[in-house]
Amino acid sequence: MSRVKKPFLKYLRPLKWKEVFDFWRKNEASQANWIKAYKERGFDSWDAWREKYTKPLKCDQAEWHFYELVNPEKNISSFYGGPFKTWKKLYYKEKETLQFSELVKLPEIQKNKDINSLADNFPEKTIIIGLEVGKKIVIIEGMHRSCAIALLAKKRRKLKSIILIALAKYPENNLPAVGKFRKSK
Repeated sequence: MSRVKKPFLKYLRPLKWKEVFDFWRKNEASQANWIKAYKERGFDSWDAWREKYTKPLKCDQAEWHFYELVNPEKNISSFYGGPFKTWKKLYYKEKETLQFSELVKLPEIQKNKDINSLADNFPEKTIIIGLEVGKKIVIIEGMHRSCAIALLAKKRRKLKSIILIALAKYPENNLPAVGKFRKSK
């Protein structure tokens, strides 16, 4: 069993990739902006589109585990944003990724209406998805929620929610960039 052992993670149970993908689908598949995104890129379904993202990240080959985050405001702030081309272009600038504590210092994140709305009305319970890459935890699903939590921490506001994370170890030291995929003809 190759589970992540960190003092800020309370171990719950092992997971199958199908369960993790189902969490992701539940978080996104019915939202209008994600439906628009996959259709604009020529995909027939959310599943087909997101499978294109998860394949280079080797998600289906990973050994997944489920945890509850202890003190999520502090700990999510130390996690890193995912390897998404759009986030790299808009926020990471010359870097491969940034910690959420750094992301929330950016004016465009501080002013983001979706992130602020989440910070003001955070769900009672949520699941994010991450990969442990070397010594970093990189979020591959839940970027806006993670930014909202880090923003709450920056403003010293208490979060009264349960934050769960599906987490697996990535077999290499760097994640490939993903995003802007179009359906192959």
